[in-house]
Amino acid sequence: MRASLALLVLLAICEATASAAGTCPEAELRQDADVPVQFNDLDGLHRSYLRFGKNCPRTVYVDLAENYADRIPKVLVERWSDLERLDVLCRKEPKFRRFILTSIDATGNYNALTRLAALSAPCEGKTKLLCEDIHRQAVAALREADSVAPSASVLDGGTR
Repeated sequence: MRASLALLVLLAICEATASAAGTCPEAELRQDADVPVQFNDLDGLHRSYLRFGKNCPRTVYVDLAENYADRIPKVLVERWSDLERLDVLCRKEPKFRRFILTSIDATGNYNALTRLAALSAPCEGKTKLLCEDIHRQAVAALREADSVAPSASVLDGGTR
């Protein structure tokens, strides 16, 4: 089920072929599939998008989608105070914004999605539009996760 959700997300954000601006480092991915999600801040996330999310064709990127869906909400929560920086990056590159938003999905870490939804509930100032979009995505992801696995709360210690 998670793979199907990830595939749908990917179809919305990926181009059929690698970008003319760069090539997908497939050999590096074969050595370590977690390389794209080894970022700790928003600039690292953006570099990962430029290197992997933007340049890898669907056939390669499908395998990365679930890792991005798990990591991106965590980084957004950890770096919420840097939302203005994310907004600047997203304004410069609208496809990056779409990548971020579509990576906030039901396959992500439930606790991170819950925290992200709470952090993004009061939106104001220069980042209001991005914040509201993040909030909508996080809430939708939580609703979908709950509808797909409503009995999961028993399995994960009652955290849902």
